[in-house]
Order: sequence, then C-alpha cells, then structure tokens
Amino acid sequence: MQDMQEKTVRILSMVASAFLFTAGVSLSVISCSKAIVREEEPGHESAITFSGVDTRAAVEDASGINEFSVWGYYTPEDAFSTVFDKVTVTRENSQWTYDGLQYWKSDKQYDFYALYPTVEILTTGEQQAADNITCNASGALSIIGFNSTKGHDLMTASRTGMSGGNPQMVDLKFSHELVRLSFKVHAENAIVVSASLYGVNYGGTLKKEKTSEWTELEKAGNAGTTPFRGNDIEFVDGTADLFGEILILPHTDLSEARLDLTFKTSDTGPEKTLTYNLSNTDVSEWTAGKSYGYNVILSGNMDLTVTVSNWVIQDTVVEW
Repeated sequence: MQDMQEKTVRILSMVASAFLFTAGVSLSVISCSKAIVREEEPGHESAITFSGVDTRAAVEDASGINEFSVWGYYTPEDAFSTVFDKVTVTRENSQWTYDGLQYWKSDKQYDFYALYPTVEILTTGEQQAADNITCNASGALSIIGFNSTKGHDLMTASRTGMSGGNPQMVDLKFSHELVRLSFKVHAENAIVVSASLYGVNYGGTLKKEKTSEWTELEKAGNAGTTPFRGNDIEFVDGTADLFGEILILPHTDLSEARLDLTFKTSDTGPEKTLTYNLSNTDVSEWTAGKSYGYNVILSGNMDLTVTVSNWVIQDTVVEW
C-alpha cells in the first residue's frame, strides 16, 4: 500500500461537455479541462475522473464552469457499491479534483449521475433554491422544492453502463432543465410605469429518471404577487428591459400566462394598461433548454409573434 501511495501522478486530459439536443442540434460544448489521476501500473486500478459545469445562471460556454455534484454506483452490488454520493467535483487551476479518489474495479459495471450547480449551492446560502436533493442507484434524481427565481441554471447528466474492466474518462453530457425568457419594450415616446408576468409556474419538484417531470408546482397567480414584475422601467436608446433574464420551469400549456404592461406617453399623460395572453401566438409551450425573447413595440395594435432559439435570445415582435 505504501508503494502504491508513493507513485507519481500524471495529468490526463478531460473533456467537459454540456449538450442539449433539440431538433438534432447540440446545445453547447464545454471546452477541454484536466483532472489528476494516479499512474496506472499492472495490478493497480486506474482512478475515476470526471468533467464539470458551473454555478452561474445560463451557462453559455466553459469560461465560468468550475464544479458539479456526482452520484456513482456499480453492479454487481456489494458493501461498497455506492462510489459517489453527491460528491463535489471542482476545477482548480485547470485541474478537476474531488476528495477521496476512487478507482475502477475490473469486474464491475458503473452508472454515474450528475447535477449542476452543486447540491451545496442549491440547498444552502442566500441563493438557496431547493429544499432537498436525492439520487439513488437507479438514477432517480429528485430536486425538491426548487425555486427558479434564485437565478440558477439547472442542468442534469447521466453516464451509464461503463465497464470497470475498460477504464476511461466519464464523459458527462449535461442538459438544461429550465427555460430562458426575456421581455423588452421598444418605444420612442413612452414611459413604462409597470410590467408583470404571471399565470406561470416558477417553482416545484423535479423528478428525473429517464425523463423529467415537474410536480407540486408553485404558480405566480396574479399581477400583484408574481415575482416577475418591474416598476418605473427606464429606456436606453428607445429600449427597456422589463424583468432582466428570467429562468423558469418548462410549460406545456401557456393558456394562463399573461403579460401586463402599464405605460403613458408623457409625464403628465394618462396611464394605459394592456394585458396579453402569451398563448395567442404560434408558440404554445416553453421547452426546457430553449430561449424565448419577446420584444414589445408600443403602438395601437396588439399583435404578438414569437421565435425560438437554443439559449440565444433573438428578437421577436409584440405590437401594442
């Protein structure tokens, strides 16, 4: 054992990738990084290594990615079948590490499940977004009491059926579990007094095994209680951002989704409030991993069209 501990370490290249396949297109690829593993020799098992993601909202590339949580199990089962239990994998100086280095067993088959941001970040601190998070050996991941208004980009990944007799890097492919929204107003002569987005679900419990399912939903039911609202919204070069970037749960039905906009054309002019049902467009649902950018053009009409993209906000037109 002492001889084994005294062996030198070498750095193996790792590729950390975050993909969401929508209409056959890969969402994003996270760039190459590294992890520390022990030198492999005859009779010695090689270390298990991983890739990773970060804690900030709406991951776009690898520049801010630094950690994730992982669960790992093997079969046939024995007393040590749980290899990882919400272990944090962290990037430090271009190297990926975790506490308690684990090694492949040649007669075992491994399954891995991962979550970004980490369990610790999601369940503690000022930006706590979940009450509890669990995962079992069948890959049933539960994120209980999740609140999307805390600004975390929720992502999950799995890698199953890896043979311990053929050690290789665990290549995790992460998928977004949330939707990304933006609402902007364009007007030359208008003052936006207030805006509200409501009739939408912003919280709940995610249960994911083979598919994702949101239950116990928490709804922004009306304009007065919704967390998505703004007052005295300023225009910059004729454009006002109503709420900033919104991360929200997927919706299969937008029939209750409403956007209220109160505005006036001068400081002393009368206020006018318009309400629009967001289902009155070609887009009837919000799908995880996609962005929906709404642009409101203040006029006498109330036409609304929507285009969709993969985490890239594009212009759409709303005429009011």
